[in-house]
Amino acid sequence: MKNIKAFAIILLIWFAGELLSNLINNIIVIPGSILGFIILFLLLQFRVLKVGMLAEMADFFLEHMTLLLIPIAISFISYFKVIGESIVPILITGVVVTIVSMILTMKFVDILVSVSNKRRETKK
Repeated sequence: MKNIKAFAIILLIWFAGELLSNLINNIIVIPGSILGFIILFLLLQFRVLKVGMLAEMADFFLEHMTLLLIPIAISFISYFKVIGESIVPILITGVVVTIVSMILTMKFVDILVSVSNKRRETKK
């Protein structure tokens, strides 16, 4: 019964994300699954939901993730020709985004380290 309740909660959160995605579709396009993850994060962060309520079902999904990714792999194979025609822009975008992400992460860590060092110096 606990697993059924956890699965129902996950489905309701996913549905809320999809519904919200459809409502804001004219303003900004964000996939419903991403909005569902954000809703789930907020519910867990503000302790509306407890991690223990979903832990067993989350473990089940993690254990069977390969089965859940089979439809994505099949879709990828069926669109291989389309992807092959656009491979250069896809690769360039991937490389650029990776480099930009690394640079931003390094800058953010530098800021955090400098703030941490300043706090240590003021405490002394």
